[in-house]
Amino acid sequence: MIWKIQVATGEVGERIDVFLTTKFPKYSRSQIQQGIDEKKVQVNKKIIKSSYKLREDDKVEIDTKFFKELNKPIELKAENIPIKVLYEDKDLIAVDKPAGIVVHPAQGNTSGTLVNALLNYNPKIIKARADDSNYAAIRPGIVHRLDKDTSGIVIVAKDSKTLSALSKLWLSG
Repeated sequence: MIWKIQVATGEVGERIDVFLTTKFPKYSRSQIQQGIDEKKVQVNKKIIKSSYKLREDDKVEIDTKFFKELNKPIELKAENIPIKVLYEDKDLIAVDKPAGIVVHPAQGNTSGTLVNALLNYNPKIIKARADDSNYAAIRPGIVHRLDKDTSGIVIVAKDSKTLSALSKLWLSG
């Protein structure tokens, strides 16, 4: 099933991810962006990016399967995947993420991720969550992410307080 939304005059110029977060407040902006990245959202029958700015008379279409998938919890499992820790203290870990590994599980990709490796390295990270949503549950401790094919440093919080503080710093930077 496809939901269709006609853009009103007062909504012109809004980013598509912000627009949809307003329309569907049950879901976070990150979740909406995930749906856009997975091509579950189209504007005028075209694939768009999260930064797309709405125009007058745009027709937004959303594949409702995406929202159903978001409501299915993913069970996280610790996996013995080697990780290279560059820095660690009582609050956080900095990890060298190689290209080819996904940062956190998602529907259709529930294992072999950096989060699975981190849970094996430090099981307490499971409690470092931003909120009680299914989306936060699959990315414990993750302050930011890198694309699968991108290598680099990922910062991981060891508890919710540190996650909140680092996330605010990351967004303000």
